[in-house]
Amino acid sequence: MNSVLLRPLPYANAERLLNIRERNGPQDSFGMSVTYGNFGVWIAQARSFEAIGASSGDRSRTLTGAGDPISLRVTRASAGYWRALHIAPVAGRYFTDAEDVPGAEPVVVISQLLWQANFASDRTIIGKTILLNSIAHRVIGVAPKEYALTQTAAQSPSIWLPLALTPAQL
Repeated sequence: MNSVLLRPLPYANAERLLNIRERNGPQDSFGMSVTYGNFGVWIAQARSFEAIGASSGDRSRTLTGAGDPISLRVTRASAGYWRALHIAPVAGRYFTDAEDVPGAEPVVVISQLLWQANFASDRTIIGKTILLNSIAHRVIGVAPKEYALTQTAAQSPSIWLPLALTPAQL
């Protein structure tokens, strides 16, 4: 009721979005996240969806070289995640399928909050590298504040890295 009537989701075609979970028996009323293996099968076999995406929380990363070091919330997201949600980036772009594979160049999408607070909303950050846990990542985009679906996320600078699932995970 909240997302339909009181506070609609901030996505184009929000009524067409599905959040799919798996149940682990009849006692599991809420469901759990989908396994990577099932996600891989759905990607390979689904024909009725415009886009299928997945995201997963990950351990935090420390940003250095842009003022004082700060700890950042990290979400790993597939290239399809961005296509499914239909929110244009504030600057730059989101991951491509070629970047969402193991061994690809390290790229990152930063939150609008991080962009404003640590990079003074400078559009020239796109294409530059930042250090996350001492590993260089090329900034390819800035995700708008609409991606912060919780109050905690809205108040916390964050980043997105490619999900980059291995064949064994799929």
